Amino acid sequence: MRADPQIQAAYASLADLQVVIGHIEAELDAALGQAAALTTALTERDAALAARDEVIRQQADALTTRDLTIQEQSEAIDAMLVDLAARTAEIADLTAEIARLNARIAELEGDVDPPVLAMLVGASVQRRGTETWVRSLARFEETVGKPMQVVRRFDSDGPGTFAGTSAFADLEGRHRILSFKGQPTQGEIEALIATIPADGCRTYLASWHEPEDDMSGAVFQGRSTRLLAAVDASGRTDVYPSIILKSWSERDGDPTTTSADYFPADPSRWVLLLDPYFGRPENTYATQCGQTVALWRAAGGVRIGIAEFGVKATGQVAADQITGIARDAEADGCEVLTYFDSNVGDNAGAGWYLDLRGQAAIDAFAALLP
Repeated sequence: MRADPQIQAAYASLADLQVVIGHIEAELDAALGQAAALTTALTERDAALAARDEVIRQQADALTTRDLTIQEQSEAIDAMLVDLAARTAEIADLTAEIARLNARIAELEGDVDPPVLAMLVGASVQRRGTETWVRSLARFEETVGKPMQVVRRFDSDGPGTFAGTSAFADLEGRHRILSFKGQPTQGEIEALIATIPADGCRTYLASWHEPEDDMSGAVFQGRSTRLLAAVDASGRTDVYPSIILKSWSERDGDPTTTSADYFPADPSRWVLLLDPYFGRPENTYATQCGQTVALWRAAGGVRIGIAEFGVKATGQVAADQITGIARDAEADGCEVLTYFDSNVGDNAGAGWYLDLRGQAAIDAFAALLP
């Protein structure tokens, strides 16, 4: 039986349609695959965007925290500035009060007496042979049998440091009379003072002892001005600005010479130390020191002492002379009395050495010490 052509044509069209449908299904599967891949890509992109958003959020939080920290710091600085302003005002008030007190002190200074200090007895001991400063002083103390209360030393050069100056270095823990020469500036003197031990001992400090033969009074007063300024700058109350004169100008028979030419502008700020010598048995404290001390007090000076003295007599005469000098010096208010155990000086001769004066003189000097 032969098929109907129309049915055969329908079957052929259906076959073609199925092929088309197959192609469409294949294309649809491909599109679905692409859609799945795109969905995965979109998911990954969303995750990346979410991670980036988290980083941005964290950065924003950090910036917020930093802004808060800066604000807190700014507020703290503002508070400090307010406190500083208050403290500045307090300092201004205190400065004004200090100025008022200083003015009051200046008003009262004329009514305040200088310290009254007990007289210290000691020596200026020259080194003999190869002796060190330590050994020379030990030898003298062995001769006397007692330690010195005060020691006189001088440095022929300009001021260095206390420990760095061989003549001074062993005097820590001892009352001392120190002098130096050279041409020091105020700053160099201040540097020396800064190194002097604050050991509870008195330090009498002089620049260029016995200047009368070396310079005019005006030049010496300039040196004295620098010394006083250095002591004042140090704030040290245990360092006493001092001048050391010979007291010869009042005894030389020349009316044109006077120790007063060498007095500083305000003697009340200073200690006058004298280097009188007692070359004759009849010499006394009054004959060798009296006129110079009178000039000092007339000029407004108060504090005095003897930095060097020596006698030429021997035996009991020397003993009595030493005892009398010490008695009169203490009665007149001398703060120090130091024997010059040396042969230095124009009139020293064989020397002022105490051991050349005999045992009676040694005993008399020892009796002055505690």
